[in-house]
Amino acid sequence: MTEKKGPNRFFVTADKMDLFTAYLRRRHADVETLLKCLETKDFETVQRLGHKMCGNGGIFGFDQITKIGQNIESAAMFKDLGEIRKHTQELSEYLATIEIFPTDEKTKSLLIIDDDEDIGDALVTFLNEEGYTVRLASSGKQGLELAQADVPRIILLDWQMPQMNGLEVLTKLESLPALKDVPVILMSANIANIPAAVLKTRKHLSKPFDVDVLMGLVSQVLSS
Repeated sequence: MTEKKGPNRFFVTADKMDLFTAYLRRRHADVETLLKCLETKDFETVQRLGHKMCGNGGIFGFDQITKIGQNIESAAMFKDLGEIRKHTQELSEYLATIEIFPTDEKTKSLLIIDDDEDIGDALVTFLNEEGYTVRLASSGKQGLELAQADVPRIILLDWQMPQMNGLEVLTKLESLPALKDVPVILMSANIANIPAAVLKTRKHLSKPFDVDVLMGLVSQVLSS
């Protein structure tokens, strides 16, 4: 699974670069084929290509290609030239925005610091499914220890925790040379409790949060 960073940037491990590059090259070729089929009204081939994209887009992490493929297949079934042309153009434009970069496993290392066991376990599950390597700390003290032992790419930090709260953890992180530049995403059921000055410099999530919002924010931070 690719690691998405930003709207159309994808990072994959170096050993999969050729695989993903070849996949995208074939989709560019599909655009040319679709345009030719429009001229000849070859709806059978259009439907076949659309169906193929429905099946393989998600496998490579390109959900938008799956969606476009579904639309193309449907339009071909109804022999709707206008819709086929529209979605072929959509595919061409989307492919033009995709950038693939090599990465390594370290780039995908995340640390979650949250005393809520249910939320912590859920986050680990969601992020693991997206290909991230995730560690979970149930307290600020443990989080700092894990971060110093192996510097993560991103820290997701709960703001309201007993003994050592989010502000104390954040202050400590900022005081450590090895950790002061690690991006921190703050999490809280009450964002209003976080000082405005902190919110200006840190990304944040309001609990409960949508999984897509979480993944989008992680991707955004990784791409910055």
